[in-house]
Parts: sequence; structure tokens; C-alpha cells
Amino acid sequence: MFLIGSALQDISSMTELIAYRAVQGLGAGGLMVGAMAIMAEMVRRGRRGKAQGMFAADVMPIAMVGGPFLGGFITDFLDWRWAF
Repeated sequence: MFLIGSALQDISSMTELIAYRAVQGLGAGGLMVGAMAIMAEMVRRGRRGKAQGMFAADVMPIAMVGGPFLGGFITDFLDWRWAF
């Protein structure tokens, strides 16, 4: 769903872009839930909190800083459609 939304955004008008961005967001939400479910299956019950805390403390800040930085770089030096 995430990839379909991303691909459709590349060939869309502004109105369609908004709708396909919503599709992409729903797909991204599913990816996050899937990652947490996989982590819950792989880690023992007593260590799940620590594993999820490490994920939140290590991965999320990198994504929250790196994503906008990379998106800004792409839209400044390439075409805005490359961001999708």
C-alpha cells in the first residue's frame, strides 16, 4: 500500500497527490505496526519493553531528523517528484 501510494503520487495532479499521500500514510502506519509485531515475536516477553525503548530512542530520532533533511535535499537539488 505504501509503495502503491508512492508510485501513484509521481503521476498525479495536486488533488490526486493529496489522496495518494493519504494512501501512502495508511501503508506507512501498517509498516510501523508490522515492525512492532515482528519485534514482539522475536524478543522474549521480559525484554520487549527494553527492545521497544531502544527502537524509540535510537531509530526514531534518526528517522525524524534524517527524513526531512533528505527530503529537503532531494527537492532542492532534484525534482520534487523524486521525494515520492
